[in-house]
Amino acid sequence: VAYSPAGKLIAIAQDAGLTVCDAKTRKPGKQTPLGEEPTVRGVTFSPAGDYIAVTTKDGVAFATADIEPKQSGTWTEKGSDPD
Repeated sequence: VAYSPAGKLIAIAQDAGLTVCDAKTRKPGKQTPLGEEPTVRGVTFSPAGDYIAVTTKDGVAFATADIEPKQSGTWTEKGSDPD
């Protein structure tokens, strides 16, 4: 779970996907899938609050910081799972 720098959004990353909620109403937006088996490790907003990065066991997924986020890219590193 991460709050946006302005405190207006909350990002919730789970293995099922990324959900962004309005911080004031707690109303969730649409869930964005993060892949087939992402195993989420963490979530954070960019300093400007316009992107969300979700770390997984295989790399990082990037999404727009909107109530209905859109995945905008991934960075994958296979074979580096610390477990």
